[in-house]
Amino acid sequence: MTAASRLGLRLDLPMPDTITPALARAVRDLEQQHTELRPARLAAIGIGGPATLESRATACRNLVVAAGAAGAAHGEDPQEVGEVRADGALDNDRAFGIRRVTPTSASVVLVGWFLTLGRFLDDLALYGTSLDPREQHQLERGVACCGTLIAGTDPGDLHIASKPWPSTGPEPDAERRWVIGHHLFMILAQGLGLAAAHVRHGADTDNTASLRIGLNALTTLLDGAAAAFHYTCDFAVSDYEEIIRPSLSPPVAPEGMSGLNWRDHVHLMATLAPLRGQLSPRGDDLDTTRLRLRAAYHRMYAAHIHVCQHFVGTQEPSLTRGSSNSAVTVLERLRRGRSSTHGLAY
Repeated sequence: MTAASRLGLRLDLPMPDTITPALARAVRDLEQQHTELRPARLAAIGIGGPATLESRATACRNLVVAAGAAGAAHGEDPQEVGEVRADGALDNDRAFGIRRVTPTSASVVLVGWFLTLGRFLDDLALYGTSLDPREQHQLERGVACCGTLIAGTDPGDLHIASKPWPSTGPEPDAERRWVIGHHLFMILAQGLGLAAAHVRHGADTDNTASLRIGLNALTTLLDGAAAAFHYTCDFAVSDYEEIIRPSLSPPVAPEGMSGLNWRDHVHLMATLAPLRGQLSPRGDDLDTTRLRLRAAYHRMYAAHIHVCQHFVGTQEPSLTRGSSNSAVTVLERLRRGRSSTHGLAY
C-alpha cells in the first residue's frame, strides 16, 4: 500500500473489561463539550441520518481532535506497540496502515472510531456506491449499533432516517476503498466484542435483558459487517487484479499474508467461542432471537465468500500460507468449522 493510503487508524486489542464504563464516561464528556452529539449520542455521527455526508465527515474530524485532546488532558500518552509477531498480525497492520498503541484507553478507541467514520463518509461522498438500499440500511444500522454500544447505551430498536447514498461518481480509488472498508470492518469487530460482553454478563448474572441486548446487537453488527464486505469490494475487478492482489503478495508483502491473521479477527473468534452455549437455541424465550443471530452469522460469511468470488472466481488459490485450495473453499470450510465452534451451525 502507498503511504497516502495508510490512514493511521489507532486500535488496540484486546480491550479490557474496564473499557466499557470508561468509554461511556468519555462520550458523556464529549457530549457536554460538543452539543451536536445530543440527543442521539454517537449514533447521530454514524453514517445514517438526514445531514449531508460532508457535514457528518466534518463532525467526525472535529471529534477526532476533541477525543485526542480529552485523552491528553487526562495525562494519556499512548505509545505505538512495536512488537514482532510471528503470526502475521504485524504484516497485516502494516499493509493497512494500522498503528497499535498502548495502553488501551477510551480516547484511543474513540479516535479510531471517528477517524474511520470520517474517512468512510469522505470516500462515499466522493465516489458513491453501488450498494442497494437494503445493504445501505444494514451498514447504517451496524455502525449506529456500534456507536450506541460505545456510548454505553442500549441499541434498542434503531430507527435511522437517512438520505439514499450517492450511486454515481468517478470510478472509486480501489486502494483507498479497500483500506477504508477493512478499517470499517474492524470497528464493527470492536462492536461485536462489546456486544459479546453483554451476552457474557447476561449469562453470568442470569440477566435476560442484558442477554437479549447482546444477542440482538450481535445480529445487527454481523449484518453490518456483511454490508461492509460488499462496500469493500465495490470497485473494478481489473483494479483488484492489477493493484490490490499484488500488494498482498510477494515481493510487496510476505507470503501467506491473510486477514485470518488480523488480531481483530483472531480476538473476535476467541471471544465468541466460550459463548456457544448462549448463542445456540436453548428452548427458552430467546430462541427466536438466537435463530436470527444464526442467520446473520451465515449471511456475513456468504458476503465474505462473495468478495472472493467477485474478484478471483472459485478457483484462484487462497493467499493463506500453505494452502493449495481456492479462497472460496477455504472460507466455506471456515464457515462450517467456526459456526460449529460458536454454536451457530445449521
